[in-house]
Amino acid sequence: MKKLKEAMEVLKNEKIEKVNVTEPDFRLMKDLRRVVQPCYDGQMAVDDKDPMIVAANVSQNATDHAEFKPMAERLREKPWGFA
Repeated sequence: MKKLKEAMEVLKNEKIEKVNVTEPDFRLMKDLRRVVQPCYDGQMAVDDKDPMIVAANVSQNATDHAEFKPMAERLREKPWGFA
């Protein structure tokens, strides 16, 4: 009953038509085939000398436009990107 009440609050506050009670943080996004699906958007930074991921992030944004600058700043502060 608690999850149902929380879901109803999300529907009301965010003015959306559907909510997923098992994965509340996803967002509906178009995939490569232009199909709208529940998704997250992942980014990663790779070392150019060694084939190794040095930083990663997952966001709810449908595009990566706003994700580059925070990733670059994070790598500048911590060259390996991880805390």
